[in-house]
Amino acid sequence: MRGFTLVELVVVIVILGILAVVVAPRFFDRATFDARGFSDELAQTVRFAQKLAVAQHGTIHVLTGGGQVRVCWDVACSQPAPSPAGGALTRVIPTGVSVSGPAALSFDALGRPSSGASYNVSGGGVNRTLTVEAETGYAHF
Repeated sequence: MRGFTLVELVVVIVILGILAVVVAPRFFDRATFDARGFSDELAQTVRFAQKLAVAQHGTIHVLTGGGQVRVCWDVACSQPAPSPAGGALTRVIPTGVSVSGPAALSFDALGRPSSGASYNVSGGGVNRTLTVEAETGYAHF
């Protein structure tokens, strides 16, 4: 006779049950995905700010606070920098995600940052640190 024995079927069901108990909660925790996604957005925003400063031959500021990250021409953010998609370049920090780091980071016309910086993004068990190098402005995890 061909087929599976009852023991083999029970073992497979037990393994699937263990995986469902251990792995499934990670898939349904929204904060995990939000934290990972926002950390990637933050890295792209910082990189874009540096490129915008070089392209426009001016100083660009990355401001963190008030539940958002903004890219502006001045520290008071009276002139927000344009987004590639149009409008102001602002990233809202998702609920359940926290960002710590400098309140302001500036890039000069050569793409050099005002200082080295580290942004820590955490939430839902995710803890990532974005580092901006002091000499080159290279942003990496």
